[in-house]
Amino acid sequence: MLKQISVKTLSAKLTLLMTAVVMATVIAMTVQSSSKFSSYILQNIEETSTSMAERTSADVAGIIEGWITQMTSATARLASTSLDENANDADLATALKRDNDLLALSLYQIENGTIKLSRRALQPSTNTGGLAAPKGRRKSPRAIMAALALETASTPGLFQNDRIIRNVTSDAGSPTVLIAIKYAIGNQTDKFAILILLASMTKIQVALPQSRSTIGYIINSTGGMFSSTDDRKDAKVGPKKNNDLVQMALKRQSPSGFLPEFKDLDQHVKIGSFAQIPGRIPLYVIVERDRDTVFQVITRMYVTAALWGALILLLAIMASFVSAGSVTKPLRDLVRATKKIAGGDFNIRLIPLTNDEVAELGHSVNNMASRIEHLLTAEVEKARFEKELETAKLVQSTFFPKSDIIGKNLSVTGSYQPATECGGDLWGHYHIREGVELVFIADAMGHGAPAALVTAIAYACCKSVSSILAENSPIDPSPRILLERLNTIILDAVDGKISMTFFAALFDFHTGTVTFANAGHNFPFVLTGDKNDPRLGGGKKRIPESSPTAAITLTLMGNPLGVQRDSEYKEKTFALAAGDKFVFFTDGLIENTLNSQPPFSRKMLLETAAGYGNEKIDVIKDNIFSTGYKIFGSENLQDDVTVVVAEVSPLWIKPASQRIEIHLPPQLDTAVEPVTVSLSLSSVL
Repeated sequence: MLKQISVKTLSAKLTLLMTAVVMATVIAMTVQSSSKFSSYILQNIEETSTSMAERTSADVAGIIEGWITQMTSATARLASTSLDENANDADLATALKRDNDLLALSLYQIENGTIKLSRRALQPSTNTGGLAAPKGRRKSPRAIMAALALETASTPGLFQNDRIIRNVTSDAGSPTVLIAIKYAIGNQTDKFAILILLASMTKIQVALPQSRSTIGYIINSTGGMFSSTDDRKDAKVGPKKNNDLVQMALKRQSPSGFLPEFKDLDQHVKIGSFAQIPGRIPLYVIVERDRDTVFQVITRMYVTAALWGALILLLAIMASFVSAGSVTKPLRDLVRATKKIAGGDFNIRLIPLTNDEVAELGHSVNNMASRIEHLLTAEVEKARFEKELETAKLVQSTFFPKSDIIGKNLSVTGSYQPATECGGDLWGHYHIREGVELVFIADAMGHGAPAALVTAIAYACCKSVSSILAENSPIDPSPRILLERLNTIILDAVDGKISMTFFAALFDFHTGTVTFANAGHNFPFVLTGDKNDPRLGGGKKRIPESSPTAAITLTLMGNPLGVQRDSEYKEKTFALAAGDKFVFFTDGLIENTLNSQPPFSRKMLLETAAGYGNEKIDVIKDNIFSTGYKIFGSENLQDDVTVVVAEVSPLWIKPASQRIEIHLPPQLDTAVEPVTVSLSLSSVL
């Protein structure tokens, strides 16, 4: 009886001991994993929050600097003669019309505290009521700007880095920002000019981050509120002296920073970041985030870890009751193995000697170690693959022109938006020789790495051909032969598994023509401002009569590259005219859809382009992209999107027909007719 009691007591002790060991192991693993995970999450939160503040500060700086650049460019062309005090300057008014966010502009010259020169302009809506006709306590833009001019005339020290930026919402009656820039005149200290600009605050407010747990606002160098997404944090609240994050920003030691915990004015626990707006702008972006909401993921992780720990502990207690003695050694092995796994040694493997639950637990630990090792290997492989994709993307980015091409006779601009890291679209421009330019656009089937490989082949071939043509000026370039050679190269390289559409256009300003060949690509079109252009013929598309330009489609069929070895391609020649604008695009522009909505069709593309046909080529391109993005979005594209716009210089004059003759030397001068010599591209390819 005593023996039975002793055995039972020993079993209970072993059970308690085994339970304690397993509990300690689980807790050690949980604490270690939780600590590392918490540190990682906190670091990620800090990086995300700081990045949000820095990105917002960059956006706000871009908005303000954009306004300043627009208005500085406009005022730089003004003469120095004085205008009537009540007269608007036509150049300034024209500049204001280009951006509805700009409300009013004044230019003053101050000498010895006296305003000597004044030029001003208001938005049309501002001139006819609005801010120009204030009601109640509101002030007109002219009064607001004049008041600041008088203030700076008497106190030039108001400028910080030659700039003043203020929120004048209370004076204007609507969200409004005032920007003043001081310009030195020669080396005189008592004579200077100031440019004062009034702009709508809306674009700045939209740029601030805002969500259920996040608010953003902007303060000035004294801690006063400049702009906010929270109605409680407007200009009437005053300086936020009780906010630790604001104090940290004002006493900053770096352009940006992060505070892991502080209390706002309502005593809510927050985390936040700040970032100084770059440039000569004395403002700071503050981003506050609710700490409890941000750290919910850590709380869920602790709960999950606790549940798994409780489950493992329960299994250990059940096993100890079945056979405490037989599980003592396996448990020691199990504890040792789990400690090694917790320490990062995943090569440890247990060899269970029994068939009970402890053995199953040992197998589970082995499987867990194997799975963790496999997952780590997979993560390393995934990281390697992503790095390779980044490298491929970087290499592919070198295929495209680095900037807009501005030539004597031809200007070209283009943009490319891939659907994945690597895309299948390609476009390029090559200067063959004086007065001869090659522009091409291509689209490989699909997207991703395989399509990028085909574009690399096409790019290398086009680069080589253009170099040969540039170095051998007697050779006549031919888009048709280029496509035939490309077809053979791509077919040999990918064995017909991937095809590519290709459109090549050769601009020859000596003959005043463009010669083109097509390999299954979407037909480009030409915008002409002459509605009676004889080149329109039957190629004029139905576009609104109100459109300033008409469209001529460059129609020519041809098989895609890499499909048939014996494919033959034709050429067509089209007469050039000064000011012609050529629009090239890939099928992603007119085929991408969003939520099963109708795509951006070719008809809509023609109408959009024709509507902006008299604008600069970059404006045409940007409006085509923006119109398309409204239809199919700018993210999660189904196919790559590329748009290229080329313009024949409006100053180009088509030369008269010329004939090149080679005359024999005098000693060989006989009754021999002049000989015309030319080489073909096929002779060197």
